[in-house]
Amino acid sequence: MLRSNLNTINARIFNKTAIRIDDQALREVEACYRFLEKFEQGKVIYGINTGFGPMAQYRIGDADLNSLQYNIIRTHSCGAGEEKVKSSLFRTRQRLRIVLEKEGML
Repeated sequence: MLRSNLNTINARIFNKTAIRIDDQALREVEACYRFLEKFEQGKVIYGINTGFGPMAQYRIGDADLNSLQYNIIRTHSCGAGEEKVKSSLFRTRQRLRIVLEKEGML
């Protein structure tokens, strides 16, 4: 069940109300991270320790995995060039993504 409703989503977008991720959700994210950290040892897992697209066949070295994950976030969080999308629409997309991820819907 989606815990957020249109009123709270609207408030977050247009009033820039802060998003709070509860402690249980953070523990679940941490548990998933710990699982992947152990599971990926010696394996090649697309997007976890590989490049993307044509670079998917190449494993990223352990020393560069944090950079890989930060770059994924960066490329999904920003555009390039002049502003083509209103910032409120961009905030809507990003906040809905956070809500849906938190609810396990993505």
